[in-house]
Amino acid sequence: MSRVLFDRMQNTFSHKMELDSEWVVTRRIAILTRIEPIVYHCCINSCLAFTGHFTHHQECEICKEPRYAGGLRPHATFVYLPLIPRLQGFFQSPAMIARLSYRSDYKHEFGYTRDVFDGLHYCRLKQQNVVIDGVE
Repeated sequence: MSRVLFDRMQNTFSHKMELDSEWVVTRRIAILTRIEPIVYHCCINSCLAFTGHFTHHQECEICKEPRYAGGLRPHATFVYLPLIPRLQGFFQSPAMIARLSYRSDYKHEFGYTRDVFDGLHYCRLKQQNVVIDGVE
């Protein structure tokens, strides 16, 4: 959720509830989930994120819009939640492990179609090995 959208939501629902600042909400989520979000600056037009070889660029290489709105505040940001801690969290929950194991535990019953895994094409693909760049 962008900062602008969060501010709008905060203003829209201020008569019904008091919402903490975006920073406070983000910190609480990070503490509860033990996942530290990474904030990237990005182009105001969403052309690119200022990461990798764009890290030190002061303007968007595509639309030439400036990175900063004045001072050190970026025009736009993107909050990324790292994948590895999220996957680790999934596999710490027995209920989530059961959900993620659905495909590998699924038993096909001939003559019945209950799921995409019962499809003829899927069943044929299961009997083939994956080949990438000629390597099985």
